[in-house]
Parts: sequence; structure tokens; C-alpha cells
Amino acid sequence: MTDERWKEVAEKIRNAFPDHEYEKESILDGRGIIESFEFEGPAGMMKLERTKRPRIVGEKGMVAHRIGAESTIEKVYSDEDTVDFVTVYQWNDTQDTWVQMDDDSLLSAL
Repeated sequence: MTDERWKEVAEKIRNAFPDHEYEKESILDGRGIIESFEFEGPAGMMKLERTKRPRIVGEKGMVAHRIGAESTIEKVYSDEDTVDFVTVYQWNDTQDTWVQMDDDSLLSAL
């Protein structure tokens, strides 16, 4: 989703659901961001979350050659390319948690 399209969606949510809650969180030492809206939609409590971060271009293994030493994998991020994706959640009262909606559930909720 482009930045312009996200701004349009955010404005529609602000206008249609005046009691919404908005959160913005920085991730990856300020190189990424998570924005989310929580609102009471037609299918109950909904959460729309957009994650924007640098593209992962590889992984670098850090290995110590000692017995019992831990190895770690460090992700390598692009300095120029970013990826972003939007996830929709619905509040589940019985599980007391947010449940990610798949395409079929999303269409039936609208």
C-alpha cells in the first residue's frame, strides 16, 4: 500500500469512526513504523495495522567456534527499498485477543 493510499484509508476511518484509537510505534531503531487504528466496525471491534520497514536483503550468520557457544542470525536490511503491508484483526471475546482476519472472513464482515 502506498503512503497516499494509506492516508486516504486513515482519513476514511477518522471520518467514519470518530471514537477510533490511533497508535504509532517506531521499530528497527527508527527505520520502520507500525501504525494502527482500533474502532468499532460493522463486525465488532476491529484493528487495522500497517507495518512499514526496510526490505530484508539477506541474513548474516554469527558463529563462535567454541563448544557450547551460541550462534545468531542477523538480518540485513536495504537502505533504499521498503516494504509495507496492512493486516486486519477482529477482537475475539472468547479468546480475549486479536485474531487476524483472512480474506474470506473480511469479505463476510463487510
